[in-house]
Amino acid sequence: IQVAYEQITRSNPMLFGKLTLQLTIDDGNTEVAFLEDSVGCEELRQMIREEVAAWNLDEISSASFNVSLPFKSTLRVSAR
Repeated sequence: IQVAYEQITRSNPMLFGKLTLQLTIDDGNTEVAFLEDSVGCEELRQMIREEVAAWNLDEISSASFNVSLPFKSTLRVSAR
């Protein structure tokens, strides 16, 4: 997920905020819901959905949990 964020910030270095996801696992299927999104980037949300879909969670039959992801701006300001 960090790699996805870093890819997106190459074109938008001012992107920052926090995402809170709710992952619901039921019989091996994982659903991702975004409970909080102060980043506001649909491309990042889609990349996170794809990343979570690739996780191997087959051993978990049923679960629901929240994950908070704080993202800080990677913008660097240099003094002259």
